[in-house]
Amino acid sequence: MKLTYPCFLTRGENSDYILECVTPSIFTFGKTLEAASKDMHTILLDLVSEALENKEPFPYPDNEATAEGERVGVSLTPIESIKVMLINAMIETKTRQVDIAEKLGIPRQEVTRIINPRYRTKLDTLDRAIEATGKHLQVSFV
Repeated sequence: MKLTYPCFLTRGENSDYILECVTPSIFTFGKTLEAASKDMHTILLDLVSEALENKEPFPYPDNEATAEGERVGVSLTPIESIKVMLINAMIETKTRQVDIAEKLGIPRQEVTRIINPRYRTKLDTLDRAIEATGKHLQVSFV
């Protein structure tokens, strides 16, 4: 499971690659498409962290979005995607970090690392954290 955010590619006056994402509304640019895509991925992770700090849900990709330019997908890794879903589940169910810590028998600081999109977390740890919100993780192959 990967969240892939649709972005739209255009070229700037100086031949830079400009990537615009409609949801969330952000843009970036780079000398190459790879550089612009990598920067967009970094910005998405920054926004996930910001949403977490503000206790706001992070938007899921809007696959119906349209804008000028060629459509290009920028994907979060599967673990980053699961963390977005975990954060959104915590907000939806009003589950606090301390609640997850108590249910898992771990320090709250460890929960902070578990939900931080920049930290590596094992899938079984994420599964336990998701269960603590009352939700369930399902993995499928397509």
